[in-house]
Amino acid sequence: AAGPIVVCPQRAAVGRTHSCFVSGAVAAGVVSVDLRRTGSTQVLSVAQPAASSPDLYSFALAPDTAIGECTVVVKYGSGGAESKTASIQLVPEAAMVLLEMDKALYKPGQTALFRALALRPSTLAPYAGRAIELTVQSPDGFTLLKTANTTDSHGVAAFEFPIAAEPLLGEHTARASAVSASGDAAVRSVSFGVEVYVLPRYEVNVSLDQAHLVAPSMDNREGTVDLTGQISAAYTFGEAVNGGVLVTVLQSSAAPVRRIGMAAVGFAPADAVTSADTGGAGGRSFLTIATASDLRLAAGAAQFRIAVPKAKLSAGAELLVEASVIDSATGERQNGTAPLPVVYAGSGLVADLATADGGAEFRPGLPTTVRVRMFQPGGAPAPEEALSSGALVLRVTQNFVDYNVLAVSRDVSMPASGFVAGVATVDLPMPQDDSACCDPLAVVATETEYVKAMGCCTSRVEVFVALNGDRLWATEAGSASSLCLSRAYSPTGHYIAVDPPTDSRLSAVVRSTADFATLQTEATYFVVYGGSVTSGSSVNLPTGAARSVGGYWEASFSVSVPPQAAGKCRLVVVARTADGAALSGSAVFSRKLTWPFSLSASFSRSEVRPGEQLEVELAANASAHVFFASLDRSAELLGPRPAISSSAVLEALDRGAVDAPAVAPRAWQSCHIHGPDVAVVAELGPELALLAKAGASSQTAPEDVDSSWGPSLGKGCPRPIHGGCSRGGDMELMEMMPVALSAEGAARAGVAADGAMDDSEASGGAAGRGVAVRKFFPETWLWTEAAVSAAGGVSLGVQAPDTITTWSLEAFATTPQGIAAARAEAPLRVFKPFFVELRLPYSAIRGELLEVTLAVFNYATGSGSLNASLSIALPAELELVEGQLASTLAVSEGSASMAKFSVKPVSLGTHRFQVSASAAGGHTDIMERTLLVQAEGVEIRETKNLIVELSGSEFEKAFQVPVPSADIINGSLRGSVSIVGDLLGPSISGLEHLLQIPTGCGEQNMITLAPNVYVAKYLAAVGRLRPDLRRRITSNMIVGYGRELTYRHKDGSFSAFGQTDPSGSTWLTAFVVKTFAEVQATGLVSVDSSVLQAAISWLIAQQAADGSFTARGKVIHKEMMGGMGGSSVAESALTSYVLAALAKATSEVPALQSAGLSIAMSRATSFLQASAPSRVYGKLLRIFALFIADPATGAGFADEALAMSTTTGGSGVALRSWAAADSAAQDVELTGYGVLLLSLAGRVGEAFEGARWLLDKRGASGGFSSTQDTVVALSALATYATVVSGTVNAEVTVLAAGGLTTTWSVDESNLEVLQTAALPQPAGPVTIRASGSGNVLVVAEAVYNVAAQPARPCFEVDVKWMIAASDARSGPVRGCATRLPNCPETIADGGMWIMSVGLFTGFGAVRSSLEQRRLAGDFRRYELADGRVDFYLDTELGATGATCVEFNVTRDYVVTGLQARSSKVFEYYAPDRAGRVLSDFKPEVYTPPAPGPEQQRTDASRACAIHSMWFVASLLCAHAAGGVSHPRY
Repeated sequence: AAGPIVVCPQRAAVGRTHSCFVSGAVAAGVVSVDLRRTGSTQVLSVAQPAASSPDLYSFALAPDTAIGECTVVVKYGSGGAESKTASIQLVPEAAMVLLEMDKALYKPGQTALFRALALRPSTLAPYAGRAIELTVQSPDGFTLLKTANTTDSHGVAAFEFPIAAEPLLGEHTARASAVSASGDAAVRSVSFGVEVYVLPRYEVNVSLDQAHLVAPSMDNREGTVDLTGQISAAYTFGEAVNGGVLVTVLQSSAAPVRRIGMAAVGFAPADAVTSADTGGAGGRSFLTIATASDLRLAAGAAQFRIAVPKAKLSAGAELLVEASVIDSATGERQNGTAPLPVVYAGSGLVADLATADGGAEFRPGLPTTVRVRMFQPGGAPAPEEALSSGALVLRVTQNFVDYNVLAVSRDVSMPASGFVAGVATVDLPMPQDDSACCDPLAVVATETEYVKAMGCCTSRVEVFVALNGDRLWATEAGSASSLCLSRAYSPTGHYIAVDPPTDSRLSAVVRSTADFATLQTEATYFVVYGGSVTSGSSVNLPTGAARSVGGYWEASFSVSVPPQAAGKCRLVVVARTADGAALSGSAVFSRKLTWPFSLSASFSRSEVRPGEQLEVELAANASAHVFFASLDRSAELLGPRPAISSSAVLEALDRGAVDAPAVAPRAWQSCHIHGPDVAVVAELGPELALLAKAGASSQTAPEDVDSSWGPSLGKGCPRPIHGGCSRGGDMELMEMMPVALSAEGAARAGVAADGAMDDSEASGGAAGRGVAVRKFFPETWLWTEAAVSAAGGVSLGVQAPDTITTWSLEAFATTPQGIAAARAEAPLRVFKPFFVELRLPYSAIRGELLEVTLAVFNYATGSGSLNASLSIALPAELELVEGQLASTLAVSEGSASMAKFSVKPVSLGTHRFQVSASAAGGHTDIMERTLLVQAEGVEIRETKNLIVELSGSEFEKAFQVPVPSADIINGSLRGSVSIVGDLLGPSISGLEHLLQIPTGCGEQNMITLAPNVYVAKYLAAVGRLRPDLRRRITSNMIVGYGRELTYRHKDGSFSAFGQTDPSGSTWLTAFVVKTFAEVQATGLVSVDSSVLQAAISWLIAQQAADGSFTARGKVIHKEMMGGMGGSSVAESALTSYVLAALAKATSEVPALQSAGLSIAMSRATSFLQASAPSRVYGKLLRIFALFIADPATGAGFADEALAMSTTTGGSGVALRSWAAADSAAQDVELTGYGVLLLSLAGRVGEAFEGARWLLDKRGASGGFSSTQDTVVALSALATYATVVSGTVNAEVTVLAAGGLTTTWSVDESNLEVLQTAALPQPAGPVTIRASGSGNVLVVAEAVYNVAAQPARPCFEVDVKWMIAASDARSGPVRGCATRLPNCPETIADGGMWIMSVGLFTGFGAVRSSLEQRRLAGDFRRYELADGRVDFYLDTELGATGATCVEFNVTRDYVVTGLQARSSKVFEYYAPDRAGRVLSDFKPEVYTPPAPGPEQQRTDASRACAIHSMWFVASLLCAHAAGGVSHPRY
């Protein structure tokens, strides 16, 4: 007998009750269900059938039950003579972790606030007493904070992260994890920014009248199409903004696509997709195609009409409509955007298809239910008139096993009446197979027999939507316009399918190709939620039912779903045929999240004045503890804060849920284990175990189990029918990706009007006539908690902040039963009818003249025009240069008036000043703001690294950071000292950011792959490859590996740009072979052996008769060849490189060894033994390659390598290095090879000296200066660290001049944490005292400003600024570099340079102009950084004259007396070859001509197409050719 079908969880948490589903328990005579230790008869728990369902057996695990492997044993039959078993893991109870922050963006010096909430996943009840670890990482990957806290009785743990005054700016990551005793961790990550910004005071909204534009046909691309819409702008306190508007229509220059490049060849997981990088900032770039500039807001709104050239409209290339509003009251500028799809003619409808059961299979003879969503581009549901405008059908195409059998297509109509809000559910008939030519149960030994027996069996079904015969394509992110369904596996030839329940009905439908009368009397179902079986019961099949019209049998049944189940669930139905074979079907469905209690949060008043008292009112229908937060609307405009809400809970639940498989499950692979129950395997995810007869799991599967022909897989187990889809869902291999619609809006928030620093003091203080001074301007106002009783809630008294704005209120609460969340329906408006505002930059430079804008707002009803008396109180550190400290300003009712004055900061630091305004009628307001003043000059950083080596004795060492005694700008010197217990810590933390370089070619991409390999091997060797690091490193390797495959040639070689290059590159192919083999050896990512074999075969084919390897292919970045690039005779170096790569590959993956490879390596070895390179690089690489090929010869080679090195420093602190004459980057690479050789040869002492030198050269992000030196150096450091690895348990004391005494502990719990303290006197002596054991890295840094860069220049740099005569707010900037005679020659035929152009205070670069020049080929890439623009150039810099870049800027606010700005140029792969200039602000004035008549436009257009002009000329061309008037240009 087949026995019962038993499904249990694969993992069971101790301290909880779990259920197993036992189908047919009564009929099979189940005697017992128990849990016992594997290999023991000890019974841990005896399962009991649930009262509500005899098929559900529950067993309880005590909290103190030991974790480990156990076995579920089900005994059945006469006297329990038969049994089924499965192994499951007992694990600690898991926690679901949620993490929220008080806001999304922070300034330097602020404190980020966190709340982590731990919930029990099964009930969503708070998890008290759970240890939570919070880590914070900087943008370059440094661990800045690692701390732990225990959740309170409400499940919450609170954390704070004080942000340094001079932090690394950019996106930070916070991770909250609840690590169990088994090492598993529930992790929640959120991102937040640290930037120098000021808050936006208003928001801009763009509303378009058109949902989309239609791309014209090829013969109708002349003329324009009108785009219309509305612009609105409102202050965060609700009043309308008045001012000028510029509307710009931007076109995506290159839409990113998803590439399923790896799925086709099976090299990596099919879901490892990449996003094509356009090379522009943010990976998505736009070009201006039309503008409207003469617009004014009236009462905060304006209509616009823009003529968009038809020639610029391309289907699929989404437009972005951007409105830039300049507030007439303050001069502040803010942007708003709206996307606008461009579609094919006739494609005003978009289709999105999904199967109702969430799967990707069809079942012959049963209908497949498809949910069709029809909508307009932009997302609005399709209107009925559009749905009824023609014949709307689903086109279904059947493909067959025999390709000679033509595919069959048919249409299934979809009447408009069947759609509700654009959604319809359609049953697609799937005909039965023709038994005359399709016998899916036949046993076939050969392909010929297979095709003969199953030639007309349907292998896959393709579905898409057509309107009037034309296919509709996906033009929206996330939509799938087509489906590809694979054939489901059936061991019996029969199928059942399930139509799942919905939120509106808790009933499901089961359909069967087998007559219900031929099945055993009852079917059963169970529901899977959160990895566990949560409910189940029987399904009565009406045996007398007649076959449906479609030729199948159907029955409906009620489904019981636990009330706490939310998010994704799975319904599984099982039945047995009369002879005992199982049939099974499943469907994924979603349940809405319902809170176990109600919660509300609100303010007692809708509007208050600054500093007034009010109440926060919290209410719940249960005794709960409430945590709430209130955020300024201005801060919300910078980004939504990570909050604990219903969406966050659902997201966490869905992360733990298992979706239907994307491709057909290979159930037949377990036929030898599960026999007649194998059909159930296909419906279970990895979280569930199907019990098998005792002893079955020890049997082995037959060979070629996945083949469609061959020996039988076992009784009742036919071989599969293939020819299905490579992946489920959409058949299209290219889909639109979501658009990062940032443009300049988000960036410009950083130059809006606000004070430089927040003041945490409470409002108050008398001034003038007893009026409170407004100086409490928090971004997060409330961040606290309160207890609420079910009797009537609670009211908490609070004082309103001084900011004129609106405030949100969000809350979540917990009870022992669960969680609830709420947001106040109405925000709080803090407002007064008469007030003054200041517009300030984040900071100013000492000595610059800063223009300060002051605005007085008058909303006093009936006041008419008021004469406001202004008074300004400046501190001594700010000198008044222009304007008056007392003046009068006329302000009309319902508007604002502006005044300006100029100040000159004369002292560094944060300075306060007050502005007051008063008018008749008792109207008075006083505001106090702060201004941060920073030092002038060029910033210089000096770093000193020290390795503390402890072996039981105490350590003491004094040193100083090298700081010049002269030339330092007064007050600019600051410094810090840090320690970290892991010598590789910075590199491990910064794996994704080791080098800030593009990854747009096959060479650069290797920086995303190789270092991860070395770090993975190191962490695995020392036992510190934690689950989170494992996932992160694996993800990095999959991305780097998959991307590198796109640069592969058909002959197996690799090159910088793949098949667009004429041939593969010997250098790059060798590098890839070595790295791919090391990837395979980690066991984290599987590398296709055929890829390695083909690359090795190609390399062998490049070997000459004398054993040397011939260089083929061009290497764009010659540093990939290291020091070899400048050698006139490179055969020896190239052969060394290739031999070392092949030797490393075969040592990592012995299966690669072959007779041909051994011969090639032997010939290469003989060649190198006979060669005698003259240069240090060639010599060292030669002996390194010979050593790797034969490590037994290590002693002699180590001595030879040491003879080429040099040491500096005294006894005990020696630094060893290998130097080349070319560049510092090559020195790093050479020393890396030396440390590698010495470490592998066991010469640890000398290797330590080289490791010290490398660590001293390592950059702040953990990398070095280029790709190749970083790869080699990190390999060396990882190898050395592995060789000398041991535990660290040290106490380190830092004593520094100025009175600093700090003691830190370093042990295994905080090895990777960067512990930092400020140095009171950075130029003074620092003493390190340490005791304990292990190695600790100490890093001291001094930062200061100088008037000019003292280094000897390699390039002459010149930067010119131009300002339009008609618009002083905009103009072009041109940066040029010329190589000086003393500069060494660049490696021939390659290289990359960075030109970094500094921006003056108040100016910002225009991205659209940058894009125009990038597409014109002026540079390969650009990046916008803090106060500069970085350009990547890959042509010889200044080789035959000046090399120039141009772009446009706009002036966001006025600063006079601007200090000089630094611009620099350096060679990327040799950064010591550089040049720098300090430029004063002396712009030239130019006058762009007005657009001429049409003929002049045509002539100008032709001239622009023919001639290459500098940027001003190109702007004039744009004006003349397109008639576009754009103030930015």
